[in-house]
Amino acid sequence: MNVQNEILKTAIKKLFDGGNFDICTIRELLKMTGCIPDAEIYNKMSALHCVNYSSMSKELRDWLYRETLNMFAPNGFDKSLIDAVFDNDSNVQIIRLDETPKKNFWQKLLN
Repeated sequence: MNVQNEILKTAIKKLFDGGNFDICTIRELLKMTGCIPDAEIYNKMSALHCVNYSSMSKELRDWLYRETLNMFAPNGFDKSLIDAVFDNDSNVQIIRLDETPKKNFWQKLLN
């Protein structure tokens, strides 16, 4: 078993199975693998930190997923490990979109 690949697979699955995008997970995985991301792509991803997937267009979610996987490919990460976890590489099936975005604490309190 390749522990690093298992950690990558597990963390990326959790990243896209949650409600929000979390750049902290990406940052920690980059540190672990020693991968150096494309600065422009990383900065674009950073701007999406804590944004709910339901607020993103399908095209943006697909881009985010694709670029996340591509970020780790130069270090030999086998993207097919993730393909086995996700139903479809191009459509990010694991992301569940709610009909209405989840309310934060203040929205719940005020409504």
